Amino acid sequence: MAGVLCFNFFFLPPLFTFYLADTQNWVALVAFLITAVVASQLSTSAKNRALDAMRQREEVERLYELSRVLIDFETRKVRAGNKNVRLTPKEFDLLRYLASQRGKPVPHRELLQAVWGPDYGDQTDYLRVFITHLRKKIEPNPAKPKYILTEPWLGYRFGD
Repeated sequence: MAGVLCFNFFFLPPLFTFYLADTQNWVALVAFLITAVVASQLSTSAKNRALDAMRQREEVERLYELSRVLIDFETRKVRAGNKNVRLTPKEFDLLRYLASQRGKPVPHRELLQAVWGPDYGDQTDYLRVFITHLRKKIEPNPAKPKYILTEPWLGYRFGD
């Protein structure tokens, strides 16, 4: 019995092993491998094209056009109506953060810490002054804002 088991173990190929005796099978194997490599390359190419399309979409999303206000985050330029608006770096950072949270109310503390840093959570007077300046620069009528809206007792929201 031990001899039969040893013979089977050492001289018979294991089940489900790959054995090619015929040359046509080798040709089929090579064709399969080439197909697999080409499919892999095509898949990678399609994935890269999808990533490029997503990057382009994100780039377009960075450029908000809200009726008459245009914000280009790449070049840090703002256009309101027919004129270019000059913003200070803090004003632009404030506008950028509000625009990135478009449609959502942003609490005073979050806005202050995002723009001025973690030490500025309670200085809402800074925020009010900068919001007033921003409204004067980009709103058609700063007394009735369309873009930078006040959320009472909470903070501000960038209009839809």
